[in-house]
Amino acid sequence: MISMRLRAFLLLLVLFLSGCALSLNQPAMGPDGTIAVFLDENSTYDFLLEGGILTLLNDDGTTQIERADPAIPASALDWSLDGAELLFGETELGGEWGAPSAWNLCVTGPWEGSEPLTLLSSVEPITNAAFTAEGDVTYLVFDEEESGALMLLDRAENTQTCLLRNVLSYQPAASKLSLTVIQLDESEGFPKACVSTYVVATGEMKPIASFFLTMQMEEILVTLGCFLWDVDSSGTCLALALYDQLLIDPEVEVDAPSLYLVDTIEETGRRIALLAVMPAFSPDGSLLAYVSVEDEQDSAVYLYNRETEEKDKVLNSDGAVALFWIDERTLGITFETDDETYQLMKMLLDTGELLPLADL
Repeated sequence: MISMRLRAFLLLLVLFLSGCALSLNQPAMGPDGTIAVFLDENSTYDFLLEGGILTLLNDDGTTQIERADPAIPASALDWSLDGAELLFGETELGGEWGAPSAWNLCVTGPWEGSEPLTLLSSVEPITNAAFTAEGDVTYLVFDEEESGALMLLDRAENTQTCLLRNVLSYQPAASKLSLTVIQLDESEGFPKACVSTYVVATGEMKPIASFFLTMQMEEILVTLGCFLWDVDSSGTCLALALYDQLLIDPEVEVDAPSLYLVDTIEETGRRIALLAVMPAFSPDGSLLAYVSVEDEQDSAVYLYNRETEEKDKVLNSDGAVALFWIDERTLGITFETDDETYQLMKMLLDTGELLPLADL
């Protein structure tokens, strides 16, 4: 069975993020190594932060960028290709019972004194956004029928264009010239998710993989897409955490997903781990890190070597709930502590040393 901590954490996130898109405080890595994250007024990190100050961390120190209302829940989303701009989202709370009333996409420069600019505001949930290579913005918005539309904001013309319909989740390539998208397809009489590459400039699409889509998987893809899949920097390898579901009726809830690796060149796929989430490829694509549970132990970070096909547990990573790559030999790891707070740390893989990230 999955550990109680990781199971409770996943359930909490689904409940927390339902209707509260863009509130996950996952750090965003810039092209020069600068890390963007939101901290509270005491410079404390919280993975489920309800508001905070946009903070940039690098070797030169810490830079804070003030927002008009730091109490509004926010999350860093993406850096521009040249690192000159940072995209972040805000979720305004003002509806019934404190529900979200508006979702904002904002942009700022990465320097002290920069004034954030709101690019657009939507009364419909926005669950993701990213820069294009030209500096425009793609984003995923859901209407009242819960149908996801992938949109393009042309910043020069101030126009919004729908690129694709029935999109559940998407990620930009490292070059930002293309996207990897997951779409709902019911044309064959059953719900199926199709994974494809999509070139924004031309509209060209290339199928990568497909899988049977349960209601449970669809809901978590929408709310926790970053926890379930990743694509390597070459765009040829897909890591996907799937909730295995063989019994169609009645549907049986599965505790946690299994992790699959799909090679689009060889057109092969294999399951590499049970009870695994948060897959993330290293910058060079040689390693795949993920959070998993084995032998009913606490959640921890594991590394899968694509060349040797071996996996190893990262020492001192017990209690991990999220991760990201800082460089090819350094991981950023979010830990949940026994007192239900969060710590943001960095792991030096060559030495096994675990250090605070900029002494937060």
